[in-house]
Amino acid sequence: MRGIRAALVALAALVAGGQGAQADWSDFYRPTVREAEPMPATRGSADPAGICIREILRAQLRHQIPGNLLLGIGLQESGMMHEGELTIWPWTANADGDGRYFNNPATAASWVRARQSDGIDSIDLGCMQVNLRWHPDAFISLEHGFDPARNVDYAARLLVSLYEQTGDWVEAAGRYHSATPEYQQAYLGRLKQNVSIANDRLDIFRALAAGAAGGDLPAPVAVASVEPLPEGHFWTSWLTTRSGAADEGARSLYGREVMQPVLPAFRKMF
Repeated sequence: MRGIRAALVALAALVAGGQGAQADWSDFYRPTVREAEPMPATRGSADPAGICIREILRAQLRHQIPGNLLLGIGLQESGMMHEGELTIWPWTANADGDGRYFNNPATAASWVRARQSDGIDSIDLGCMQVNLRWHPDAFISLEHGFDPARNVDYAARLLVSLYEQTGDWVEAAGRYHSATPEYQQAYLGRLKQNVSIANDRLDIFRALAAGAAGGDLPAPVAVASVEPLPEGHFWTSWLTTRSGAADEGARSLYGREVMQPVLPAFRKMF
């Protein structure tokens, strides 16, 4: 198993080299089973700041997604600073470029329904910002869409499905956002940084996941055999705005470290 450092060097080389470098990158991600396991649950109230991370770490192990790639994608899609800590927020929604963080799933679902009544169908939900226009059958209800376990598992299965089609984890990650090469490269350029952050702060993220393991959170979703997932656009509209330009997406930098996460500039509603 290659170490995290070697993986990050390879990732940087891929993004810098563009499409032609992807063929040399097919073995970039290796399962980091020990490093990515959530810590044992701690007593006390469940912390919503760790719910998405808990489900992402579980899904990476369950689906053998290597290199903390899914964790990096989660940071890119629903990452935020909460009480001084970088995390992935479960009740995040983005309707046609208007992205918001909510303090509970009911409020988030109510806001989404209002946007749908306005005729907006490009809406992203939850930890992994699953797009309802491109994936209308992903969830049976908005409540299921905002359930972290269901949301993350759908994203994980799609990632694996695209990897099986392409044979390359990086190409699969790019195709989450779009089948258009220029949009893929813009997405991967940001994802490189967020995967680095995911690995650099893994111990902190594992602690957050442990804090979310208690309390009255729903039990993990049992994964059943499913039909192959669809291809096409998947990730959020904030990276490609209404004008369609790949470099116009709202984004912001947080933290003072040399390597900073690239997070969506969504509004916090609590």
